[in-house]
Amino acid sequence: MTKNPKVPKKLFALLGRNINSALACLGLLVSGCSSTEQGANYYSGTSPVAHEVDSVSKPGGRSLRKAYESPTSARQRPADDARGDSDSLRPGDFIKVSLSGVPKEEQREDEFRVGDDGMISMPHLTPTRAAGLTTGELERSLESQYKSKGIFSNPSISVFVANRYVNVIGEVKQPQRVEYTNDITVLGAISACGGFTDYADQSKVRVQRRGQVVLVDGKGAIKDPSKDMPLKAGDTVEVRRSIF
Repeated sequence: MTKNPKVPKKLFALLGRNINSALACLGLLVSGCSSTEQGANYYSGTSPVAHEVDSVSKPGGRSLRKAYESPTSARQRPADDARGDSDSLRPGDFIKVSLSGVPKEEQREDEFRVGDDGMISMPHLTPTRAAGLTTGELERSLESQYKSKGIFSNPSISVFVANRYVNVIGEVKQPQRVEYTNDITVLGAISACGGFTDYADQSKVRVQRRGQVVLVDGKGAIKDPSKDMPLKAGDTVEVRRSIF
């Protein structure tokens, strides 16, 4: 009968220390990943296009209310009030402004970049604020200024804005800029990029907007479209790799 070989106590101690170290590293990894999401809120909207009020809540916490404007609600309001973040001009936007209804030599079509101060400069006018206005509001503002200053009696202004985009990065099959539309959502943008990769953390899709981060449960949104967050022009959708 053979005896079991004796294993030195030092070997047991060494193995124990290695196991403890591995567990400690795993704990730091998991806690580090969770800490990166601290301060980020989960999106929990009521419908895929419900921008009017987004309900954003922390897991297990109270809801936070953030006001957004929906295309639907904008259509239901008077024209002067139909303004939402996605439709309003912003610094850096490129716009085309055409002027007609004036003497032929004054008719023109110019391209402008909305300045960092939010202003544009039209012929015969002092710099005019464009940022924060819809294209329709800017048209009416310019026409009113030309009339009130007695420059033109019946000017007609048309303002067009260049294409806007959302950025999709990380674990999607084709990371890219996706052209913004009023009805684009997180899953819609990801779908335009070919969908998630096999390594994507679908339950924590990060939406970065003006320095804020909102988390979207992509898996949950597939089953329940009300959890699919509507996007705004300039948003960045980031899909990180799952650690498991």
